[in-house]
Amino acid sequence: VLKGWFPLHIIRGFASRILSIQVKFHPNCPTPMLILFLIFQLLGRTVTCQDDIASYNSSQPVSEGSGNSVFFYLVQQWQISLCNLKPCQKPATPTFSIYGFWPACSSGIPNRKTGTTFDPSKISDLKNELDKEWPSLEEEENEKMWKKEWERHGICSEPLLTQHAFFETALKLKQTYDLFNILANRAIFPFGEVYVLENISDAIKAATGHTPQVECKSYKRIPLLSNIFLCFQYTATSSIHIVDCPLVTRCKFQAVLFPFDIFGPSYNLKSTTLSNPH
Repeated sequence: VLKGWFPLHIIRGFASRILSIQVKFHPNCPTPMLILFLIFQLLGRTVTCQDDIASYNSSQPVSEGSGNSVFFYLVQQWQISLCNLKPCQKPATPTFSIYGFWPACSSGIPNRKTGTTFDPSKISDLKNELDKEWPSLEEEENEKMWKKEWERHGICSEPLLTQHAFFETALKLKQTYDLFNILANRAIFPFGEVYVLENISDAIKAATGHTPQVECKSYKRIPLLSNIFLCFQYTATSSIHIVDCPLVTRCKFQAVLFPFDIFGPSYNLKSTTLSNPH
């Protein structure tokens, strides 16, 4: 068992402020270079989420019967991580927002050849809430992103969910499963701390009763908590209910940074240290 503090000196900046944290080592702790090697080499690289869920694999559950049941991923993104990984057009806030609501067809692969086209008038009553809970940070107009989500993923939920029901259901599920509070109740806060990935997953499982998928993405070799996947089954008889997610590894690191500051790509990375994971 490695004891002590694990240092990783990289550059990080937020405005003109430079953070520098001194760390101490236990006398019996292996050398810093060995620790870095173990953590960031042997544990592998992050597994990024596919932009299109057509790449389902054998661990992806298929729907129970054609047209009668649909499996969904509700994917929530940590906005701060997104804007550290990509240039954002809008300010990020320290909150989880919807990244996607992805159904699987009975074949396990979405069929986008059929289905209704996106009509913004059908969700006009949801617009204010969608602007808040399902914003597009990478482009100016949220509506363009909603259109892509419906025509890429949402139509797979028809006929069980209409366009309005698709977006409304995603909003209700996000409200029901408030990830910020779920994690805070287990003392997991976005204060730039490092947390063991399993502890994040366990906190969500304790609150929901079901296993999530936790995804990380790397910024300059630092794994950031990026997306959390909750899984649901929708049937015509029992409506929608949460289920265990498939055993898919979306992060091959054992610990991740839960960031609060924007330090990349809009800012030059100055300095940071990964201390003991919680």
